[in-house]
Amino acid sequence: MTAQTLVYVHGAGAQKPAKDLKQELDQLLFGQDLASSRVAYYADIRWPPPGAIAGRAGAGSAASNRKVREGAVHLAEHPKVSPKAAAASIVTAAMAPRARGDIASAGAIGGRRPPLEAAPPHEAEATRLVEQLYRRADRISKRSASGSGMQVAGISFPDPIFRRVVGFFASDVIDYLYGTFREQMRARVRQALLNGPQPRVIVAHSLGTIIL
Repeated sequence: MTAQTLVYVHGAGAQKPAKDLKQELDQLLFGQDLASSRVAYYADIRWPPPGAIAGRAGAGSAASNRKVREGAVHLAEHPKVSPKAAAASIVTAAMAPRARGDIASAGAIGGRRPPLEAAPPHEAEATRLVEQLYRRADRISKRSASGSGMQVAGISFPDPIFRRVVGFFASDVIDYLYGTFREQMRARVRQALLNGPQPRVIVAHSLGTIIL
């Protein structure tokens, strides 16, 4: 049987390099590398490798903001951080101007905007959305911890890994829905679908499904 052309669309957060990610997905799903598969890869738009320099429009600014975004996600992963505070931290870091200095970045990680800096458009709406995500995640954690929920892959809730996943997802969703990176993300997926043999199968995950 002739192998069908397949396109993977990955989810939120930093990812392995595109070649490694493709091989990993091939092995997970089919137990072998496929010549007929390719990846719609957009992770490096907002999560470039540490130390990346501006080799294209926005690359350097995205790299400089990666540490701030990661700091916000890790701050919000602790169960004692309220959904409201977690959302403020994630949104401030994701929507922060890309050329801010270290002092301003420290403020973003704490969910506090530096003095005299205007709030970006849609910040309040984005914060409500992310707060809702954390509230729902915490409800799942509480049900699971009380014995009425499920354990997933041996993880007992509440667990910071669960909140960390929510944080990375929320950070990229904010970029896609309210930030300036929507078209860049869409362009990568569009390019993967149109450049090459037409795919017969598309496997999309998480944020990749939204973009697709």
